[in-house]
Formats: sequence, structure tokens, C-alpha cells
Amino acid sequence: LANLPKDTYDRKISRLKENIKLIENALDKTQNLEGFTYNFNELGEKLGFDPNKRHSGVSAQKVQDILPEASAPAPKDNNYLTVKYDKLIPLLIEAVKDLKNDIDTLKDNNNK
Repeated sequence: LANLPKDTYDRKISRLKENIKLIENALDKTQNLEGFTYNFNELGEKLGFDPNKRHSGVSAQKVQDILPEASAPAPKDNNYLTVKYDKLIPLLIEAVKDLKNDIDTLKDNNNK
């Protein structure tokens, strides 16, 4: 779809989607997330996770607050949340765009 003219692209998207809204304040939202590494504890081991394997992630609770569609009940136990990392990608794309706009503004101000 990237090579199609914008009006064609917009029509293709609208064939399957509605209520389309850009993610606003994406950079601010990502600032509220913290990436970390961890091992599962004894409870995690009882749920079938390997406590000796190192993982990286973000807090599912914080993700739920920022972008609810990027979190879901954990498949092993609905009392816990999990992160749908693929759903974080649009947030990160918009955050990169926000950063690019900020950089462009700073460059323009330096060139004046």
C-alpha cells in the first residue's frame, strides 16, 4: 500500500477499518513506559515459565493505562495481564515521528 497514491491508500484502509485516529502524544506515552529485564519468580515457575531464562519487557499494567489494546489477560491465568508487543509498534512509530519533528524544529531554530 505504501506505493499507492494517498487517496487510494486511504480508500483501501477504510474498506476494513473505521474510527481511525492517530495516536496522540505518543512520545509522552512512551516516556511513561520503562523497559527492564527480569527472571520469573516461584509463582511464574508454577505457571510454567522458566525462572532461569532472562526476559526483557515492560509493565503490562502501565501498558494497559497508556494503550489498552496492547494488553490482554494472560493466556495461562486471567488474573494476570500480558503485553501484546506487536500492538506497541504503532505507538513507537508515532513517538519516533514526534522526535523527528522536535529535531527538525531545533535544527530550524539553530539555522535562524
